[in-house]
Amino acid sequence: MIEKLGQIIGRSPITLILLSGVHAAAGRIDEAGSVLAELQNLAQSTYVPPTFLASAHANVGETDKALDHLEEAVAASDYFVLRVHVEPHYDQFRPHPRFAALVRKMNLEP
Repeated sequence: MIEKLGQIIGRSPITLILLSGVHAAAGRIDEAGSVLAELQNLAQSTYVPPTFLASAHANVGETDKALDHLEEAVAASDYFVLRVHVEPHYDQFRPHPRFAALVRKMNLEP
């Protein structure tokens, strides 16, 4: 279904991040990795929010790269990073010291 959405509305950053998440949730990590590569290629020619790249890396289990992009998102004032402290997608990072430091830096501790 999400592939059909991509065909209808195009392979935009938001479509790709959704597709990456669907593949990861279904256990299709190789497909999620292919979508990550497509998103990275797209980022060479159009703006892709760092939080989208962070999510795509998280979907394939690349924690350090995901955190690198979240740190970049904070530095760039990426709008989407404002929900990082409550977004369930980032639950896997909560115990990580870099994530905790990032949340503290943004004064978002609950």
